[in-house]
Amino acid sequence: MKPHLALLGTLALTLLCAASDELAIKTHGSEQLRRSKGDQSVAYSCKDRTAAGGLRIAWLTWKNDNGIPNPSQQIRGRLIARAAAKHCAEVAAAGVIMFETLKPKTSEHELRPQGFEELEQFAKDHGGIDLCVEVKFMYPERQKKCRELGAKIFVDVIDNEPFLKWATSLHPEKHWVVADSKLETLRKDDLYVVTQTEHLQRHLQEHGVQAVVIPHHHTNMGQWGVKPVRHREPDQPLNVVFLASDATAGHVGAEIRSAVCAGGGVLTVVNQKNRLHGKQAFLKSIVETYPCDGGPPKRNEKTTQSTNEETDILHQNLYFYDEASVDADIAVVWPASKADWFMERPATRMLYWWSRGIPTIHSQLFSYLEITKKEGYGACLGHSLEAPDARSLTKLVQELHSEEVRAALREEVIEGAKKYSVTATAGKFIMEIAKILGAPPSAGCDDPDRCQTSEEAPRAPQNPITQQLLKHLNESSLAFREPERYSELYQQVAFA
Repeated sequence: MKPHLALLGTLALTLLCAASDELAIKTHGSEQLRRSKGDQSVAYSCKDRTAAGGLRIAWLTWKNDNGIPNPSQQIRGRLIARAAAKHCAEVAAAGVIMFETLKPKTSEHELRPQGFEELEQFAKDHGGIDLCVEVKFMYPERQKKCRELGAKIFVDVIDNEPFLKWATSLHPEKHWVVADSKLETLRKDDLYVVTQTEHLQRHLQEHGVQAVVIPHHHTNMGQWGVKPVRHREPDQPLNVVFLASDATAGHVGAEIRSAVCAGGGVLTVVNQKNRLHGKQAFLKSIVETYPCDGGPPKRNEKTTQSTNEETDILHQNLYFYDEASVDADIAVVWPASKADWFMERPATRMLYWWSRGIPTIHSQLFSYLEITKKEGYGACLGHSLEAPDARSLTKLVQELHSEEVRAALREEVIEGAKKYSVTATAGKFIMEIAKILGAPPSAGCDDPDRCQTSEEAPRAPQNPITQQLLKHLNESSLAFREPERYSELYQQVAFA
C-alpha cells in the first residue's frame, strides 16, 4: 500500500480521539514562543516525535505596520497550526511565522525584513521545512525563501477579494497564455492553490494551476451557544436572524424583511463588533429588529463578555455566546453580492450557525451548495434549504415552523459542523500535504485512553487484495462523512 494511503487511514482514526478541539490541542501540543526584532513567531512541536519525524509545516501570516495582525491570518493561520500539533503521529512541528507588510491592500508584494529570519530559524530547529502555507496573500520573496529551504508551497487564498476577482475573470482562451504574470507564478510544480470550492478548483485546473479544496473551519471549539429547540406556538412568529457585516447591515435587512414576514417570521439583523480591553474581551453587537408592519427597524446594542477560557486564545467564544442572537430559531445567510468572485467565498457564516445547532436557510454560494450536498443537509425535509430568491425564502420559513422539522435539522447541522471544526480542518491540511509529499505512515492516534498506542497498533498485512480494498476505502469520502463507520470498516479490512 502506498505510504500516504496508510497515513490517511491513521488520520481518520486520529480525528476520533479528542472530545473537543482545544482539549486535543492542550494535551498533545507544546507551544514555544520566540521573539526577534520585536516580531513574534510561534512553533507548535509535538512532545513525542515519531521515528519518521513527522511533517514540518510553517503557516506564513502577516501583520500591518501598525502591529495588528489581520483576523483571518490568526484564525486560518494560528488556530490551524495549533490544531495541527494535535496530530503528533503525523506532524513533528507546526509554525506560525508572522511577516510585516507595507500597506498590504495597495502594495501586496512589499514585505519588511521581519519574518525571514524566523522562517530560517524554524527550518534550523526542525531540520528543514516540508511545506509553507501562505495564508490569504502570496509574496514571491516568501515563496523563493521557502523553496531555498526545500519546501513546497500552499497558497491558501480564503476570501482574498483581489485574487478571487482575478481568478474568476480568467477565460478559456487564456488557458496557456503565460503573459499573465500571476498565472505564470502559480503554474509551478511545487505550488498548490487552496480553494474553498470544488468549482474554483476545477476552474484553476483548467488554466494549468494545481489546486486542492480545504473549506474554512468554524471556530466554535467548545460547542458554545448550543441550545435546545425553542417551543413556539402556532401563531407565534419565528425569530429569523441574519448575521450582518458593516457592508450588509442596512440593505440586506430591507431586502428580505418582507419575505421573512410572509413566511411567519420576524427578522433580526445582528452585526457583531469585537472590542478588546486588556486580557478581557467584550463583544458589542448592534441589533436591528424589523417589524412586519413596515415600520423602521428597532435598534439597540448588546454586550457579551468573554469567558476568558485559557485555551480560547482568540476569544472566539464571544461570538457564539452572543446575547444578541441567543434566542434565534432559524438563521438566514444571504449574499451581499452575486458577482462571480463573491460566489467563491467561504461557508463560514453558515458553519457558524451550524455549530450552534441553528437550522440555516442558505444562498447559492458554491461553498454552501457543495457542503450542504456533501453532508446531506435537508434530508429530513426531502429537499435542500437553498433560497435563490425571496419567494423560496418565504416558503422555507413556513416549513421550519414545525418544531419537529427544526429539531431534526438541528441534529443534522450539529453533526455536519463536526466535519468543519478546527481540528478536522487541520487534519484535512495534513491529508492533502501527505498525499503531495508521499509522507511515511504513522502509528495512529496518540490518546492512550481512547486509541491504540504506537507500540500496540498492529500492522496491516501486505496482501494485494487488502491493499486494493484499503485504497478504495481511503479514496472515498467516508472518513469525513461517517468517521465511525470508516474506522470500523478500516479495522475489519486491514486487520482481518
